[in-house]
Parts: sequence; structure tokens; C-alpha cells
Amino acid sequence: MSIQRYLIVLIISIITLASFFAALHGYRASMTQLDKVFDTQLQAIAEVLGSNADISRGAPMLVSGHYVFQVVEAGQVIARSANAPAAQLSLGASPPGFSDDTFMGERWRAFTLTQGQRTVIVAQPAQQRVESAEYVLYEAIFPLVMTIPIIGLLVLYVIQQSLRPLRVLSDELREKGVNDLAPIHVDGNAEELKPIETTLNRLFDRLSAAFEREQQLSANAAHELRTPISVLTINVHNLTKAYKENSLTPDAFTELKNNVNRMAHVIEQIIALYRFLPENFTAARVDVNLETILQEVIVNNYTEISTQAQSVSLETGPIWLSGDAFSLTTLFENLLHNAIKYGGAGAEIRLSASLQADTARVLIDDSGTGLTEQDYERIFQRFYRAGEQSDGVRGSGLGMSIAQHIIDLHQGSIHCEKSPLGGLRVVVILPTHKPAHELAQEPTSDA
Repeated sequence: MSIQRYLIVLIISIITLASFFAALHGYRASMTQLDKVFDTQLQAIAEVLGSNADISRGAPMLVSGHYVFQVVEAGQVIARSANAPAAQLSLGASPPGFSDDTFMGERWRAFTLTQGQRTVIVAQPAQQRVESAEYVLYEAIFPLVMTIPIIGLLVLYVIQQSLRPLRVLSDELREKGVNDLAPIHVDGNAEELKPIETTLNRLFDRLSAAFEREQQLSANAAHELRTPISVLTINVHNLTKAYKENSLTPDAFTELKNNVNRMAHVIEQIIALYRFLPENFTAARVDVNLETILQEVIVNNYTEISTQAQSVSLETGPIWLSGDAFSLTTLFENLLHNAIKYGGAGAEIRLSASLQADTARVLIDDSGTGLTEQDYERIFQRFYRAGEQSDGVRGSGLGMSIAQHIIDLHQGSIHCEKSPLGGLRVVVILPTHKPAHELAQEPTSDA
């Protein structure tokens, strides 16, 4: 059963049930009130008859309605209504006052009044009282019963209008295709449904981003691994041929090793690119000292720097960021690795970091050949290898795109420009963050 039908049936049932109990209560209240009114009338009639000294003896009196009365003196009926028997009514053991008796084939409500030698008996059919109560109840409940259909239509209209956003939301979800992950929008959405709409749209966004990352991962892996696999295939073919011709040389194995290392590096870069996801990045943020990260990055790459007779320097102080230590390490590893690789033998590499307002400005300079203006614009594109054709330096073309991705997660910025050392300068801007232990040491002002 739909929510709309359920609510309509429930509300109409409640209204009908409430009307029934109201009618039952009204019937009981009407009976009680009418009994009091009729009893007062019986008593008034009896008092009038008892005090009337001019009542004709034995002469029946015509009265309106269904009342029955007798005036009795000394055991003789001296006056009675036209519908009363000539013999004195027998009320059994009923004492003077009100009583319920059966005579003349009906049930009567009687009142007996004794004044000296005169006894007055006035009675009214009980059925008349019931009919009067039913009539009053009918007049009271009939308009309410007639309005139930109108109430039902009003309830139907109100429920339809109230459930319209839910119906629109249901229709949009029903009409969505398997691959349709576009956000949904419900005009005039109810406050209770807005969290559902927001949550669904967030879910669609995450699913769309996940599918896009999956497609990109497949495309990037296929694009980037095709060349190393082909080269490895050629290496294996050449090694097999050289083995058969008994002409194996160390250079062939060195070439094979270099190509294996290149494939491993490509795979590592692709995995790194898809490791940092926006939805799980926020939970991994901690207080990070930028100075410590830069020192660790230099130490990790010092062997390669020393091998190429390069010089490296670091100028910074304690600078705190809120972020993920692993991703920041990956960021500066890639940037320093590019400076080492493209700076060339004997190059000078300089790292520096400084505070500027609420941001940290990190500079990575090298004295290499640098880039062209066109390279500055395209260097952050995936698989773009600046200057690879001219100098023969090989790479995956993913390092700078990974750096851009990590910078975006930290809500920072990155760009390249000409370095004072003659090569490339990479400028990284990251928002700073005061760590918890420093916040705890700050004095608090009294209000």
C-alpha cells in the first residue's frame, strides 16, 4: 500500500471512529438531559393537578401528547386523561416519586405525588423519551456525517500536496537509468526530505567520481604500460636471440633492468595518483611539520643527489600544516625528484619555505635547463613530459599531475616559473595550521 493511500485510510478511519464515539457520547448525554427535562415536566404536571380543586369528578380530560395521568381520592379515580384507564393504575411497590413501570402493554416513566387525601399519578411512555433522544442525536450527528466525504476530499488534497516532493523524488529515482548518476532536484522540497536529497546527490557524486577514476585508471594504465611492456618484450626477444647466438653482453641486462625499473615506477605513480581520494582524505588530516617533511625528503633522495654530484640546500623553520603526511611527502618527493632528474649532473637544488600571512610558501629551484612558456601551461597534464624529446630523460608524465592532485586536496596552489638559478622554480602555496599543543599554550582572555 502506498503512503498516500495508507494515510487517507488511516485519517478517514480516525475521523469516522471519532464521530462514532462522539455520537455515542452525545446519545448518552442527550438521554440524561432529556430524562431530567421530562422528569421535571412530569413533576410539574402532577403538582398542577394536585393543587387544582376544580377537577371534575370522573370526567376524562383531553391532553396533548402521550402523557397519562390519574387523580385519585379515597381509592377512587376522580379525574383522568382520555388515554388513561378508568381503574387506578397499579404501580406495584413503587414509592411516591419517580418510578419505571409497565402497564397498558408499554414501559412507562411515572411520577406519583400525594397531597393529603389526593394522589396524582402522571406517566410518560419510555419509548417517547428514546425517540426524542434519537431525534436530537440525529440532528446533531447528521451534519458531521455528511461532512466526512468533504473532509476526506480535503484530506486527500492536503496529503497529495504534502507528499508531492516525495512523489517527485520517487519518480526521478524510478526514471534514472543504470548509468545515470546526475544529481536530482526536487522543487519545493520538504524540510524532512532535503537531507535525503542531499545525501543521494552526494552518493551520486561519489559514485560518478569513483566510476570516472576507474575509467581513468584503466585508460592511464593501458596508455602508460603499453610502451614499457612492448620494450620489455623486445628486450626479452633480443636476450633470447643473443643467448642462442652466444653474444650476451652486460649492456643487454642493464637495459632490461632499466626498463623493469621504469615499469615499476610507472605502476607506483599510477597507484599514488589514485591513492588519495577526496572522501577519505579529510579523516586522515593531522598536524604536520613542513620542515620535518622537507628534511626527510632530502635524506631519502640524497644518494641520488650525491651520485649526480649535485648540491642541495634547505632554508626553513617549523611550519605547521593540517594534512596527510604521506601525501605531502609524496608531493615533495615528486618535485625534488624532478629537480634532480631534469637539473642534470652537478646542478644546484635549493628548497626554501617561509610563512606569508596564513599560508606557507615553498620554493623548489634548480639550475637545470628550465622549461618553455608552453611547458609551464601543460606540465600538470597527465603523461605530458616536458623536454623529454631533447634531453632523452624518461619519465611517466604523472609526477606533476599527482602533485597538482595533492595540492588540490590540501586547498593550496602550485605553479612554475623561471628560477633565479637559471632552471625551473616550482612554487607551492599551502594553508598553515596552528597545532593543538600551541593552541593549548595560548592564554585565554577573561570576558
